[in-house]
Amino acid sequence: MLLHYLPDNARQRIADYIVLLRLDRPIGTLLLLWPTWWALWLGG
Repeated sequence: MLLHYLPDNARQRIADYIVLLRLDRPIGTLLLLWPTWWALWLGG
């Protein structure tokens, strides 16, 4: 994977941003995304 080629400090910063954006636990994104798509589909 790409992270193995990065220096340790860059790898840690990327991991911190993944946690900050909650990409490690995407259930909140899905709970917000599906109603948004549904509303856009109904509005279109």
